[in-house]
Amino acid sequence: MSASDDLVISRKEFKSSDNSSEVTINIAAPHMRLMYRSKKENMKRISELVKQSKEENNIHIFLIPSGFTGGPFLEHRRVSINMIKKISERIPGQLTSELKDIARENNVYLITGGFYEKAGPRIFISSVVISPFQEDIIYRYRKMNLGEEELSIISAGKEPCVIEISGLRIGILLEEDLFVPDIARALALNRSDLLIIFSKLSNRFSEIIKYLAIARAVENNIPVINIGGLLNIAGDEIINVKTFIVKSNGSIEGESDEDEEIFYMTVRLKDPARRGIKKIPGMEVSRNVIKYIRRNKLL
Repeated sequence: MSASDDLVISRKEFKSSDNSSEVTINIAAPHMRLMYRSKKENMKRISELVKQSKEENNIHIFLIPSGFTGGPFLEHRRVSINMIKKISERIPGQLTSELKDIARENNVYLITGGFYEKAGPRIFISSVVISPFQEDIIYRYRKMNLGEEELSIISAGKEPCVIEISGLRIGILLEEDLFVPDIARALALNRSDLLIIFSKLSNRFSEIIKYLAIARAVENNIPVINIGGLLNIAGDEIINVKTFIVKSNGSIEGESDEDEEIFYMTVRLKDPARRGIKKIPGMEVSRNVIKYIRRNKLL
């Protein structure tokens, strides 16, 4: 049974299951305010929201928006490569150590949106998954599809990432990854139960994100969580990219407004170890397109 068969979403409380054959996983999807160039303040707020979500709703997974280290961001003017290098994080490093502390204190898995990762001479936009039970980072994903302003500074990741937590398989998309349908399709083919999009906090995303998220949900028959957020610069709220949840039929189930809030989502899986391959629309078409590309040496 896939996640899309039994999906419960609310703003206030989880609905639990008494069926012992089911695995129930509770996810917190925050629409939070990020302070520009204030990593310390953002990390403090993340810690507060994780604690609140755990106490009120006994969550298992907390999602952290892209840009949580505070920027500056490459789409802003007068941002140099030296500025980006200065704020880039090593993995493992101080940032992941702080995240591990939050995960352990609250007994919660953390999945982050994008931040700048320094790896030797290269910089990536990366996501990490932190377990409260393990010392090492359990997953790292590097953004594959770079934005136009990132091409000369950021290195692209090489392959998609499906993570697994308690039998739930989650596909991760960072920012412009969403613009490439093949990435979401690859995640679906790799038996993802759920896609999580970590949107870039930019005006471009605020205008088009909903249309693309609905398309990815419908074309892959899979629910999608989009994590947006509010970007505050010098006391002014300059960007609001909506946080919302899309069911596999394309309907929106929960959408943020103009202030902070947390959406809670319960995913129920019946005997995850025995689940088969879910039906994905257009599978035969995908096979034929791949054959066409190979035959004509288009890549």
